[in-house]
Amino acid sequence: IGLGAVTGDGFSGPVCGRINNDAKELVADELQIRAYIEATYKCIGEACHGKSLASEWRSHTCGDVLAEHLSSYGIEEKDVRAVGFTNVRHSGATLDYQARVRLKSCQGSIYVDLNEHCRVEKNYTRGDCTIEGIKGY
Repeated sequence: IGLGAVTGDGFSGPVCGRINNDAKELVADELQIRAYIEATYKCIGEACHGKSLASEWRSHTCGDVLAEHLSSYGIEEKDVRAVGFTNVRHSGATLDYQARVRLKSCQGSIYVDLNEHCRVEKNYTRGDCTIEGIKGY
């Protein structure tokens, strides 16, 4: 509300209208979106809602290394809620990765930084995740 009262901040006027219109378009495309999700993840109707796609991260270049790293801390794959990989490009041509691992057993995440050859550089937790041997940030 406070930011909306300031003119020229991008929150008032046409911006909100544009976001609202985009949301209406998504709702209008609900059936197509559902069909795409069902076809992509081979699930039907309510079975797709809340479906954990945690296993998809294993196909990433560093997926096996990450799985082994998590296992070394006693983290079982069945405890993994979701994993997201972010590509991190440095000033040079190297491409590193950061994995964000969300667990079912805690509210928070484990972050694992990997270099271009998938070697673990560092890891840390954020939020309410406490893993023995991994420092909190």
